[in-house]
Amino acid sequence: MNYRHLFFVLACLLVFSGCGDSSSSVPPLNPPSAWIPPNPTLLGSELQADVDRAMAANRIPGALVGVWTPNGTWTSATGLADVETGRAIDFGDYSAWRSITKSLTVTLMLQLVDEGQLNLDAPVDDYYPGVPNGENITLRQLANMTSGLFNYTKDDQFLAEFANDFERPWTPRELLALAFSHPVNFAAGTAYEYSNTNTVLIGEVVEAVTERSITRLYAERIFVPLALSATVYVTGPNLPDPKAHGYTFDDDTNMFEELLVNSTALGASGAMAGTLEDLHQWGRALALGTLLSSDLQAQRFVSLPPTNGPDYDSYGLGMGEVENWWGHSGVGLGYQAGVFTDPVSGSSVAILMNGTNVNQDVPVDLLRDILKTLGWP
Repeated sequence: MNYRHLFFVLACLLVFSGCGDSSSSVPPLNPPSAWIPPNPTLLGSELQADVDRAMAANRIPGALVGVWTPNGTWTSATGLADVETGRAIDFGDYSAWRSITKSLTVTLMLQLVDEGQLNLDAPVDDYYPGVPNGENITLRQLANMTSGLFNYTKDDQFLAEFANDFERPWTPRELLALAFSHPVNFAAGTAYEYSNTNTVLIGEVVEAVTERSITRLYAERIFVPLALSATVYVTGPNLPDPKAHGYTFDDDTNMFEELLVNSTALGASGAMAGTLEDLHQWGRALALGTLLSSDLQAQRFVSLPPTNGPDYDSYGLGMGEVENWWGHSGVGLGYQAGVFTDPVSGSSVAILMNGTNVNQDVPVDLLRDILKTLGWP
């Protein structure tokens, strides 16, 4: 990999953890009541055109996209899972979900809040000592990205070591030690900053309180109850087979270049992977509150306009909102993903792509295009 391209890949990591900008105002929570979800099958050619344009404009080799409404389903598998062999992408392929992982990790925390094991408005110091300003940062502020904690993916030591060896394993404590070596960026609750540090720390909190590994917690509390049989928390550089390989496009060589990254560098903020159907099922559970009490689910929708990170219209407790559809996106290091659901109609859109290049908001951009095609006001 040439140095120019290496700098681009590192930039992808930074954008993945929140270096973009969004200044949208918060829209009303209630979507237009007059909207009647169409049968997306009848709009298949238009939806495929949306996907094709996004892939061509952003040099993405393969994409899996699904649209589900109460009146029908449309799914598409377009392009390649493996550029070298020419294997077509398939609905059974695993793909990295990247920051969608944050929505699962925050859900684990909220389940423990429901059970009385955690207090959402207690300082993180009560559960995990040694956090800068930890006596003033609440679990709620970790979940809604207002903690002020330094983002470890901006740390010079992390970037240097990551650039030297993408496949190097990391522990959550190593990542947090890098973040905690910096002062906080702002007083807790006074600003918004999308950051991987927040969710890695939440992962450590839930492990400490339950005395169980986060891998086991995901399985017991999310995968099994929702029958997500093709979802995994990845603890190394390789996704399960069959998989869509992750790529970036090198303008100097005019070729796709595969990125192999150890998922422990992302941990509880970005190490999840799975199939399109499992992503769809998770997205519905996330937006509809399947795994939480109705009171706590309602609190997830209390949101702020983001000032960096993904191009959401607002961000709540571990989930973002785009035109009143709720879910999460994940982008970086060879993969892009997004899943969003309209809580009123139950309609959903799920997106998996195996390429990252200049535009780090392709899933959200494609969602907006799909909503126009569906006739969302």
